[in-house]
Amino acid sequence: MELAETRTIVLTDLVLDLDDLRNLVKLVKELSEWQGPDDWTTSIRSTAPSGAKFETSDTAILNSGGRIEDVGVYSFALLTRKTQGFIGEISVNLTEGDASKSNQFTVSGTDSNWVAGCVRRLDEFFAHLEQQRRLTRFQRRAIVFGVTVALLALAGAVASLGFRYGQHTESLDPVVPGGKPSTYKTVSPLPATGFTLLTIVLVSSSWPLGIAVRDWVEDLWPLIEFRIGRHHVSVDERRRASVGVILTLVLVPLLVSVAAGLFLLLFT
Repeated sequence: MELAETRTIVLTDLVLDLDDLRNLVKLVKELSEWQGPDDWTTSIRSTAPSGAKFETSDTAILNSGGRIEDVGVYSFALLTRKTQGFIGEISVNLTEGDASKSNQFTVSGTDSNWVAGCVRRLDEFFAHLEQQRRLTRFQRRAIVFGVTVALLALAGAVASLGFRYGQHTESLDPVVPGGKPSTYKTVSPLPATGFTLLTIVLVSSSWPLGIAVRDWVEDLWPLIEFRIGRHHVSVDERRRASVGVILTLVLVPLLVSVAAGLFLLLFT
């Protein structure tokens, strides 16, 4: 019995549309025919974002205007196999947003030259696809820093307001000799406690929230993305909305802290 060689390549940071999937199926068919066109079985499996699943051997499922284009793609798997005479197999598995090693292609066969040739051609194919844009190290740090600084600035403003208005209330002294009233200040613990707790919460959550916002933004650009169907439109909308969320988290606290600082400067 001949030994089969197996090679697996992990795939990441790719953007695929329906044309890319059609071209992938054509390439796998071409590679399989290097060992003769007969006795190969092919299976195409696709799962939509809604959970609907499709499985067929007919490549027409990838035609424009077909069902897959309508419902979109969440995961895609292609398998072609030959078990008569020469034994060989090519499989491709892709799942949108999956950070595990399930995004990969595998070539296995009893002919090492065929395996090496298939791996080279598939590598070239995926290398020429659109690459997913990822946040740079500077951008990742900038998001964390921006959100953290904004919340710390807001915490400073809350602490200033609490020191000025939360700790003291004014009252009149009894009339002192000479008939002139004077004022004295008494501590009001309830407002002071509220301002203090809010300041502590803002300071302690600033760094974790910055990291959470950074991770959320990164998830909007998944490791594998299918630009197919209505699902892709919703992804674009989320990305546009994320810009507004980040600006809100950063700018609003900064504006509030600046306004509080001006108020304390001008009216106290």
